[in-house]
Amino acid sequence: MTVFLKEDIFLKQVFKIILSVFVFSFCVIAVIIQKEKTPLISVIMSTYNRDQLISKAITSILNQTVSDFEFIIVNDGSTDKTADILKNFARQDSRIKLIENGKNLGLIPSLNKALSVARGTYIARMDDDDFSLPVRFERQIEFMKRNPDVTVTGTTPHVYATNPPKKQPSTVFIEADAAQCYIESYYQVPILHPSAMIRRDFLVQHNIFYDKRYPSAEDIDFWHQIALAGGNIVRLNPPLVLRGNSVKKKGYYSEQISSYSAYLNESLNAVKQGYIFSQSWINKKETCFILDRLEKIETIAARKTAIDKLKKQEACSSGSFFAVRHNTRSLLFEEKENDIVCAAEDNCFHVIQKDDETLLIESEITHKQYLYRRLADIWISDNTFFSSSKIIHPHWRDSFFVFGTEVLFSKKKNRPRLISWHDTDLTLKWEDNKEETFVKNTDGTYIFQK
Repeated sequence: MTVFLKEDIFLKQVFKIILSVFVFSFCVIAVIIQKEKTPLISVIMSTYNRDQLISKAITSILNQTVSDFEFIIVNDGSTDKTADILKNFARQDSRIKLIENGKNLGLIPSLNKALSVARGTYIARMDDDDFSLPVRFERQIEFMKRNPDVTVTGTTPHVYATNPPKKQPSTVFIEADAAQCYIESYYQVPILHPSAMIRRDFLVQHNIFYDKRYPSAEDIDFWHQIALAGGNIVRLNPPLVLRGNSVKKKGYYSEQISSYSAYLNESLNAVKQGYIFSQSWINKKETCFILDRLEKIETIAARKTAIDKLKKQEACSSGSFFAVRHNTRSLLFEEKENDIVCAAEDNCFHVIQKDDETLLIESEITHKQYLYRRLADIWISDNTFFSSSKIIHPHWRDSFFVFGTEVLFSKKKNRPRLISWHDTDLTLKWEDNKEETFVKNTDGTYIFQK
């Protein structure tokens, strides 16, 4: 009897051990499954020295009505209190995943890092000085689910000076459809970058990342890559992200101008249009000019139909136009009778000479003459603008752009003036009044001449 009792106690103890191991294993597996569960959204954001603004941006994401997300924040080598603020938020909310750059790498490498580790079905962008309204994710996800053919949604911008208003938008409607955004991606940003919601599988399928060639203008190229790969971008309204008006880093705007121009040269020359746009001068005639060129080079029937629809929507005429670039302004000249061309009815010129290489016109008002040379499908005024090239110097080498007589380098902060420019050489005058001459090489680069 005693033997059976001991065996019974032993079996009960074994059973308890087995049950405990099972329960423990189940809990571990549940934790692992929960930890490895794919989030609905991966929010990606890079930040650098934003200790005065970062808390508001982070809080606006954490307070979204949709809570199923991971928040990937890249601290890009901040030297202020940003790192401490981020660590404090990460301790309080496990959805925050921090990536620390040992040094400041810049926005593009940081965003690409975040993209490479994102696991969500969707990727949402956020900037460290903006504010997402609480219903942002909810509205965008609802729209994406109703429209499975849409690859990216974004919104129009709204700028706030200090604190964001409490009033929230109550409706969402399409401000620009996929066809319109595709056209716009050739020459301007179709959606506000930090408002974007993107299908991650599309980026993975087409290996799309931010291009380091366009610092401070990385978003326009990113959307254009998506559009060219067949992705549909749709702009929603009213705004779901409120933009701050924070001070940008030194040299940001010069970098943005040169990057934007580099992108325009690359994207438009790639489709053999040759037209170089200045964002602040886009008008109806220029839009029609773009549509006309795109229609001629487009090979996909659906996009030809979309372009034709937009041309009718814009009431584009069938008149004869040609483009010129004068200083930093892009103009579209309409050809009239008797060798007269007009940028507007009160801004007309008489054509003195026009051949395959040069265009010489004279203002009917001032009688001043302007000489242009042909570059692809447009005419460029002498000594006013030419696309990026390379300068080779004993101490540095860099690419540059010229606007009027102002020279912008992609890396070098010193800003010289263009004193002279010929087919064989150019001369720069630096801020310290030192002049340097560079001779054009056969490969198009300019080499310093002692």
